[in-house]
Amino acid sequence: MATGAVITGDEADLPSPAASTPSARPPSATVEVDPSPTIQVLAQAEEPIELLPVPALEFEIATHNVLGASHTSGKNRRKGYAGAGIRMGYTVGLLRNYEIDVVGLQEFQSSQLSMFRSRMPGFEVY
Repeated sequence: MATGAVITGDEADLPSPAASTPSARPPSATVEVDPSPTIQVLAQAEEPIELLPVPALEFEIATHNVLGASHTSGKNRRKGYAGAGIRMGYTVGLLRNYEIDVVGLQEFQSSQLSMFRSRMPGFEVY
């Protein structure tokens, strides 16, 4: 039975769903649809409840590849790339310049963590 539907008469007299057309209903069965929504009041508030507006949550999110520190150090370092400390300065500059609140860093290695934390003290790292 659909929500909000009221069936009167003997439900056993109703035709099967395959034969349910308006002309196939027995005269003793009528179907009325209650237009009001079905709401059950569990408790009545003594005073009206004031609904407060939900504040908008806005934040800037970004993703950035920092290039792992191991790629620019040691005997197999990539030539032409700045060292990890200099690149971390660029990364922090970008994050501050664009006022980024949440960032996903790719190729972020443990040796870069202390550089990041010392330059971005308000950021949490997970």
